[in-house]
Amino acid sequence: MDNKILRDLQLTELEILKVVHKFCEKNDIKYSLYAGTALGAVRHKGFIPWDDDVDIVMTRDEFEKFCLKWKQNPVEGYYFQNPNDYNKKIFNINHGKIRKDNTILLSEGEDLNDGHHGVWVDIFVLDKVKNSFFGKKSVYFWGVIRTIFSRSEISYDVNFVVKTVFKILNSVPNSLKKKIVSIANKKVQKYKNLSSGYEWVDLSTITCFKIYFPKILVEKFTKIRFEDSDLIIFDDYNNLLTLEYDDYMQLPPVEERVCKHNPVKIQL
Repeated sequence: MDNKILRDLQLTELEILKVVHKFCEKNDIKYSLYAGTALGAVRHKGFIPWDDDVDIVMTRDEFEKFCLKWKQNPVEGYYFQNPNDYNKKIFNINHGKIRKDNTILLSEGEDLNDGHHGVWVDIFVLDKVKNSFFGKKSVYFWGVIRTIFSRSEISYDVNFVVKTVFKILNSVPNSLKKKIVSIANKKVQKYKNLSSGYEWVDLSTITCFKIYFPKILVEKFTKIRFEDSDLIIFDDYNNLLTLEYDDYMQLPPVEERVCKHNPVKIQL
């Protein structure tokens, strides 16, 4: 992606992020910068130079609060893509997105006629997982099932057998997929009411399924500079980033400093 286009895209995403931040502050919703956005804040004081998206995260309870408050008072000019409003044709991920109206960020294989394709900020969700072998295996299993039946393709490297199984299972009718996803959603939230003996896990993509965050991670927050704004991050962001990236202050090899998305159409 051209450097100027990338920077313009980042600034549009930053605009959306500020809207989300303001909305969360107004409604007392706790969130944290997450993944590459948290890493960018700590290591670069803003965007990772080659990053092309924005990620935040919140617990399941905070996310449900976000859904309710947005439904009651949506922000004009922005659209909330809610994974709970399952529609296989236009939304096949397991986290939320806030998109800006009158913009386009279209990926290969997507159709402009299917739903909203505006530039977005990702809202990932942390679910509780019982701190036991069987607790983690159960949530992992249902997380995989939900991924298979809610996504139209696998976006990460897997072997031929896994891809073949995915295609076979993914070919069932949408009505059945919807029922399976509904069951899986309940199963991955089975530990929602635990008050002790649990950790947190992001079940948005299989690559995250085995990263377990400590219970206390979500209890304290701090402000951090991101570009021209003071935004929110978990107080123990060192633990967050170490679990995600290990030696996170070390820059990746030059050949890996590339954008993750390859849009076929951008309108800002």
